[in-house]
Amino acid sequence: MKRRSNLIFWAAALLAPPVRADDAAARLASEVADRPYGRDLTTVGTLELRDRNGSERIREYVSYRRDVGKGGKANLIRFLAPADIAGTAVLSLSRPDGAQEQSLYLP
Repeated sequence: MKRRSNLIFWAAALLAPPVRADDAAARLASEVADRPYGRDLTTVGTLELRDRNGSERIREYVSYRRDVGKGGKANLIRFLAPADIAGTAVLSLSRPDGAQEQSLYLP
């Protein structure tokens, strides 16, 4: 019986096609890197901030991204809620030469 079990095990091991888990991961990483990007992007989101004591603050925002020129990007994040920060915005500009600029806009 033991000999038969060993024979079945080795036959299955030798006949099974080789499968590597990192092939799927490499393919996924390649697809993510090669996906097409648009020239602009708009997202709406919720930001949940928690401190050590478990106190939670919720922020709602809208974010805009636009490709500018050859390699430059402009990102604008505008907070919608709560009322005490609604209208506050952060503008980040990334220039093709690597220089960056940030501006804070208050209502």
